[in-house]
Amino acid sequence: MSPLSFIRGNLLVSGQSAQWLEVLDPASGERRPPKWDIAGIFSRICSSRDGGLLAFGTATSVEIWDPLRTERIGQPMTHESGVRSMRFSPDSKWLATASGDRTARLWNLQFGPSFPSVPLQHEGNVHDLDFSSDSRLLATASDDGLRLWTIPSPPASLREMELRTWLKVGARRKGEGAHEVNPWEERQKFREELKQLEERRTAASR
Repeated sequence: MSPLSFIRGNLLVSGQSAQWLEVLDPASGERRPPKWDIAGIFSRICSSRDGGLLAFGTATSVEIWDPLRTERIGQPMTHESGVRSMRFSPDSKWLATASGDRTARLWNLQFGPSFPSVPLQHEGNVHDLDFSSDSRLLATASDDGLRLWTIPSPPASLREMELRTWLKVGARRKGEGAHEVNPWEERQKFREELKQLEERRTAASR
């Protein structure tokens, strides 16, 4: 069965690979092949509420595309096992993905989908997920049951998000797809810089 999704409210996208992908205009019945060069076979398609973003889930990765410019946004986002579900938040600021690798992941689209994700660990495979209507909660369904997660407040800057991510995972990206562990001295510097950024943000809001 081919996955499908509406984009921009009035165009239907369906297919299983780039060569079988097509766009249908329900009003006119016109069918046309889009110019999206998506790698591999995909089993999931979903669009953001405003229709400005389209996500394709392949075996272990997700690609985000601008459906009007026919351009891929950033690099594919990866899991260690198959992607089983994905949803854009109603405010189009997040993409959540569920996988058989026992994680769901939150991708912050404000800073680009290739930015490190927020991993949500589970005891079993994650099968489905969905956002609340106000984009503040994420529900996940896995082998270990139903869970609710609070969506983190977005940081004020890309640098703040980098620091929070590096401190959370204990490593930072180095080069194409590689990571390096942060030494204790580096983590101390990150904490100090993050503290200064938070203090400046608090002072500016007074």
